[in-house]
Amino acid sequence: MLILGMLAATSNLMASGSEPVNSIWNDALIFICAIFGAITILLLGILYLGERRKKSAEEALNESELRASHILNGANDAIISVNEAGYVQSFNPAAESMFGCPAQQAIGQSILNFLPAPENSSKKDKHLQAGQSGRDLIGQRVDGSTFPVDLVMNEVTLETNRMFSIFVRDVSTRKNTETALANERHFSAAVLDTAGALIVVIDHQGRIVKFNRACEETTDYSFGEIKGRPLWEVFATPDDFDAMREHTLELISGDFPARTENIWRTRDLTPRRISWSHTSLRDEVGRLEHVVSIGIDVTERRALESQLIQARKMEAVGRLAGGVAHDFNNLLTAITGYSDLILHSIKEGDPIQRDVEEIKRAGDRATSLTRQLLAFSRKQVMTPQVMDLNGIAASTGQMLSRLLSEQIEVKLLLDKELKPIMADAGQLDQVILNLALNSRDAMPNGGTLTIETANVTLGANNMRTDPVIGPGNYVMLRVIDTGEGMNAETLSHVFEPFYTTKDPGKGTGLGLATVYGIVRQSNGAIAVTSALGRGTCFTIFFPVAIAGEVSSSGLDHLTKALQGSETILLVEDEQDVRNLMTRALERSGYQVIQASNGDEALDRSRQRQGPIHLMLSDIVMPGMNGPELARRISVERPEMRTLFMSGHTLDVVEKHGIDFYLEKPVSMDVLARKVREALDAPPSRAMRAVAGN
Repeated sequence: MLILGMLAATSNLMASGSEPVNSIWNDALIFICAIFGAITILLLGILYLGERRKKSAEEALNESELRASHILNGANDAIISVNEAGYVQSFNPAAESMFGCPAQQAIGQSILNFLPAPENSSKKDKHLQAGQSGRDLIGQRVDGSTFPVDLVMNEVTLETNRMFSIFVRDVSTRKNTETALANERHFSAAVLDTAGALIVVIDHQGRIVKFNRACEETTDYSFGEIKGRPLWEVFATPDDFDAMREHTLELISGDFPARTENIWRTRDLTPRRISWSHTSLRDEVGRLEHVVSIGIDVTERRALESQLIQARKMEAVGRLAGGVAHDFNNLLTAITGYSDLILHSIKEGDPIQRDVEEIKRAGDRATSLTRQLLAFSRKQVMTPQVMDLNGIAASTGQMLSRLLSEQIEVKLLLDKELKPIMADAGQLDQVILNLALNSRDAMPNGGTLTIETANVTLGANNMRTDPVIGPGNYVMLRVIDTGEGMNAETLSHVFEPFYTTKDPGKGTGLGLATVYGIVRQSNGAIAVTSALGRGTCFTIFFPVAIAGEVSSSGLDHLTKALQGSETILLVEDEQDVRNLMTRALERSGYQVIQASNGDEALDRSRQRQGPIHLMLSDIVMPGMNGPELARRISVERPEMRTLFMSGHTLDVVEKHGIDFYLEKPVSMDVLARKVREALDAPPSRAMRAVAGN
């Protein structure tokens, strides 16, 4: 403005000059004024714009600070700024909540009050360093409680000041979740490993990804050595390799039955039958990821089921045999008895003698067949006594050397300290003989037959031979051959009656069935192992005789004099048998009183004035049975002795409490001998033949 005033004064002075000069000067002044005006306006504009920019920058800064404040205040994580010395400069609301400390109280405190350094940190580590981050660190509230945190720390330089921004996240929930998951995994692993069932998991390619302890114990493989291997490659038997591979591929296809059963081989190639239940695990889009299979080892169960089926088959045949035994034995008694009478009545060399002998021989074969059936069904009459199995094995072994082929070597491996057993000596001969003949047929080109005895103790864990006998002390009889052996199919039927692999006419199929029945009737057990080309081994276990056990062989007083003159009351409901026995006894010199039933026997006894020395009575009769008749008649005739007989099976006889009786069919020679034994035995022994005594 001062310059404009001076220009105006100069203009007035020059106005008094000449007109041309004044005109030029006026124009110059106007020009100069215009320039100064423009400069003034420009300066004013610049000043205005500067103020506007300053105001905008302040507004932007305020807006930025407001936005930052909103971010800090709204953040879920704690955001703390500290200076280079490690003292808190700012503390957002999340930090206040996390550490339980207001910002006003926190500002100025050491960051180590809220984020204490680990105990094992070095002095240098206790100071803040740019770029630090960490997991599994500890935060500390003002009340002293701690909690797990993750943090990230960045350096911020403001002019010459170093600042640190620390972002802290409370990971208590995550840690709790991780702990819960770890506990769950630990629990699941413990359940898997303590479960009695086999649990195996395979992936979508059939490779093993999980294998619990029960699997390891069953197969003797550790999870580490089979992890990642295809299932069939490890456990399939050579015969089932393709089948297990196809089965596994079926599982990983997702189309499989809920339950299956197959054979796994163990490390030592032992086959184990496993029953499986399967389920699939799929991802979120339904693709199969894993198959979980839970299995139960049913090897022993299937063996027991097979034995149960076998026992039921045997029981069915035994019932059939028992059902026909009584009538059949009566018929055989008549056939063989009348044959004996005819043979005793004709002269030596009579043309009919050979025919009668053939009739008797056929009857004897029929009798033998019936007894084999009864032995198989464990209903044959036995005369058990305490005996040394070695003696039976040795005597039978000597006989076998003559019966078997010269190409067969017989070896006896007998335990010199063998304990006694309770059995029927005659039936043990039959057991060894039948097993030896079976071995002979399996060694047509010769071989070795070994008969072995030993004392053994069977425990609860290794007693899998037979479900009937339990742990304890046993005497073992083992018959081993080096013959052709048997396949699995034959082995499964080996003790079944009438089952034979021999040509027609060369075997009845009752030999091994008889052995089975005799062993079981002797309270023993029998097992067989065999393989084609590797021979066969029969192992039999007999219980050791209890100390003080005595023989129950019945009346064993013998006499060579089979004739007599005593009076015998014969009670028999079958007329043919009654007439036959009457003739045979009368032929031996006895006086016979016949009766067809119990009531008739009582009447005949009362009508008889003289003594009756012996009552020979059938056990099972219509009306009054033999034991009841004996009890009633012994009241009137206490001195009379009783000898029972029966064609029924042993289980029927045992119901009446009889411990000794004459088994039908009976030859006339045996009848005469047993009657004489009963009459000549001491009274105390003879009375044992009476039911209940």
